Amino acid sequence: MDTTHQIRDNAQADLLRLGLENLAYIKGETEKDQVIYVIYAADGTEIGRAEDPDIAMAALRQQGLEGRQVH
Repeated sequence: MDTTHQIRDNAQADLLRLGLENLAYIKGETEKDQVIYVIYAADGTEIGRAEDPDIAMAALRQQGLEGRQVH
């Protein structure tokens, strides 16, 4: 395993110990001249997309996640 993978695995384990497996964030991004709202797990893994920030937040709640919108 190279150093990059080792650091990533350690960081994910640290996030889980902190209870961040229940947190996610939503970030508006421009794609093909349209704003979409990308949902990321606390570790930065993309876990979903929505056309509206309210729909993105509702999707998080349905999955039992606590969400925050970032700019």
